[in-house]
Amino acid sequence: MNQIVEDAGSLDVFRWPSSSPPSPENLEHAARLCQGALGSTSVAVVATPYNHAGWSAQDCIKVSFPSENRSFIAKVPRLVDENSATACKNEAQRASWASQHQIGPAVIAIDDLSGAFAMEFLSGQTLSAQMMLQDHLKTCTIGLLRRIHDAPSQHYMQIYNAPAAVKRMLQAADKERLLDGDDGLLLESLITWTFQKVGCQPTFQTLVPCHNDFHSQNIMLDQQGTLWAIDFEDCDLGDPMWDLGYLTANMGLEPLDLAGIYGCNMEQKKRLEVFYYLAIGHCAVWSAIHGPLWTQHYRDCMLRLRRGWLRL
Repeated sequence: MNQIVEDAGSLDVFRWPSSSPPSPENLEHAARLCQGALGSTSVAVVATPYNHAGWSAQDCIKVSFPSENRSFIAKVPRLVDENSATACKNEAQRASWASQHQIGPAVIAIDDLSGAFAMEFLSGQTLSAQMMLQDHLKTCTIGLLRRIHDAPSQHYMQIYNAPAAVKRMLQAADKERLLDGDDGLLLESLITWTFQKVGCQPTFQTLVPCHNDFHSQNIMLDQQGTLWAIDFEDCDLGDPMWDLGYLTANMGLEPLDLAGIYGCNMEQKKRLEVFYYLAIGHCAVWSAIHGPLWTQHYRDCMLRLRRGWLRL
């Protein structure tokens, strides 16, 4: 096998804030998976760590074939255990669904044993919150989100309960004493308020396929000017206003700024405002859990939340 596998530590430009770099075994696994998809084990391949946003639940690896002028992104379970394999298989399943509906990049290979999978590499860039303030990109981004919500659901999709998910994260953060001062009390109040406003369980009428992590770093603009969603590990049935609220908070906008573009009715606007503040709380707790490199983001989110809370 004519194979080149670069060591993760040799990449000076690479940063992995919240997890260790891929192991040599996973780099090689990714290379073999993509070679199999091409139907040749003799083509020279370069496998390197890749992470567009600085964090992923799985090892993200870019696999390039210089002679073929093609590249792929492989996701390989970071840990060798049943739970990690199941999580990666679930993401592969959802990524394939997104690919079939031209929402996400094409999935070209899945390893049924390990759960690892490979997708076409999108040559382009993830959006920044500033880029998304451009009217054209803002409209196209909402169009992409609507396509996710309008796509047919699948039997394997479970119900994603956003306030319950934030509550579980908060409990984990409290257990490890990761929150400053009375931040935990404010976040508990936020979750209680959210349950009161939107109910403890999403209603059947509001359940649609949702990305559930829809922010600028999970939206790619390719070189042809097309937008794609990526990272479907949390994709399940949920309330579409959670996706829209999360995106709105990520862009630094006011709660209802995107409601008109999406076409929200009055009931959706009420839920959107609630989920907007929950999204800020979600980002705060996530940042607290993921270590010192996210401390400033945690504090910024809590400041935004306190300012918003005073207006409610």
